[in-house]
Amino acid sequence: MENIARLAQAVGPERTLVTRWLPTADRATAWGDYYRAWPFADVPPEDPRYELVDAARGLSAHPTIDEPTFGKWGPQLAERVGWEQNPRTHLLVTG
Repeated sequence: MENIARLAQAVGPERTLVTRWLPTADRATAWGDYYRAWPFADVPPEDPRYELVDAARGLSAHPTIDEPTFGKWGPQLAERVGWEQNPRTHLLVTG
């Protein structure tokens, strides 16, 4: 987390985006099997366990990008980085 914070500080909060995994409500996916095996983990996205760790709060001037997949590339991120206007946009990904 220290390295992530240093990178965020170097590029600034306006150029930093924080992503977060949140569960999907669709239990027909592979996550349904997981939640049936581990019912303690089947909590709504609003549960405090999905809050950002203290060190990640404040890194970005933008709201988090929340997705139910570990890969975050999708419409939200593409829109946020302006991909349609400039498909040569460079991203530095860390985590």
